[in-house]
Amino acid sequence: IIQAMLFAEAAEFSGDLGAKLRDRGGRREGLSQPPEGLRAANERLKELDRLKSEFVSIASHQLRSPLTAIKGYASLLLDGSFGALTPAVKEAIHKIFVSSQLMISSVEDFLNISRIEQGKMKYEMSNFNLQELVHSVTEELRPIAQRKGLHLSHSSTAGVHMIRGDIGKMRQVVVN
Repeated sequence: IIQAMLFAEAAEFSGDLGAKLRDRGGRREGLSQPPEGLRAANERLKELDRLKSEFVSIASHQLRSPLTAIKGYASLLLDGSFGALTPAVKEAIHKIFVSSQLMISSVEDFLNISRIEQGKMKYEMSNFNLQELVHSVTEELRPIAQRKGLHLSHSSTAGVHMIRGDIGKMRQVVVN
């Protein structure tokens, strides 16, 4: 809904600007400086973009808390903390657990996009072996691939492949 409102407002600004340029008869004088309407429209779009990023950040934070609670309680149920479960109930709760984890990951992606747009993304830089990271992710994902009938492997040149970066973000890149 917010995106539709932003799009409509941007389209309105664009239409107003096009009409003003047509009213000038296509004349080029004064175009070395942007017309005041264009400058105002640009400032308004920047403000709308900032508000959109702020909204996404707030909404994502508000979604993450209940999703984390759902995942936590599903985990407790699966671990038997509230008693034994029938296989059918256990399967249903496992689906809730997996779905909540996927939603938490999506919310985290929205938060990361918001942080990047606002220039607030934090990086924890360290030296690490990229080959070990890729091997670890490959081993982690191999059972998932096998269940889907796929073969997952990696190869690299011998030696140590040290890089400096944010290992968590790099892990996310390799997993994706």
